[in-house]
Amino acid sequence: MKNYKVILISLLAAIGITLLSGFKFIAYLRTQNSELAANINLVTNRITALELDKTMKQISVLKAKNAALLKEIEGLKTELMRVSHKTPKTSSQKAGSVGNKGFLLKEGLPTR
Repeated sequence: MKNYKVILISLLAAIGITLLSGFKFIAYLRTQNSELAANINLVTNRITALELDKTMKQISVLKAKNAALLKEIEGLKTELMRVSHKTPKTSSQKAGSVGNKGFLLKEGLPTR
């Protein structure tokens, strides 16, 4: 009977030590999990910030291109206005549409 008590106590001690080790390991894994979650959040925030920075740079480049194109369009408009006011009207523009008025000429005679 004494041997059974010793075996039972040693078995209970082994089970207790195993349970204690298991709980410690679970606690360690939980701390590691929370540290990993915090690191993942930091990396996610960093990625978001980098994407936003890249987007802002692209927007600034596009704004610069837009401003250059607007400036070019304005220059072309002023050039068009300058050229359109400077060119003299041709005689056909002044007199209207004077001519055969859609008649085809065949051997000097108008035909319909």
